[in-house]
Amino acid sequence: AEIAQLIRDWGFNCVRFVFSLALVLEDPPLPVLFPHLSVGANPDMLNMTALEVFDACVEALTNASLLVILNNHVSSPGWCCSLDDEIGRA
Repeated sequence: AEIAQLIRDWGFNCVRFVFSLALVLEDPPLPVLFPHLSVGANPDMLNMTALEVFDACVEALTNASLLVILNNHVSSPGWCCSLDDEIGRA
């Protein structure tokens, strides 16, 4: 919620929030190797699935009166636009 409010305080009115199809279709558990680093600021997210964290982030953004633009950016999770993914191929 603090980051969402900070975005609002900086004068932005929307956030483009990217996701993969795998997030929705598979809803994997979060891989938490180092909890104090990955969810240290949000320990309540420790046992959530990826989709539950996604929903919590969207809720925090909309609660801060930010428009959320959901962007299905890739099919599989990972970085986009390389020669090894379906997006970077010519």
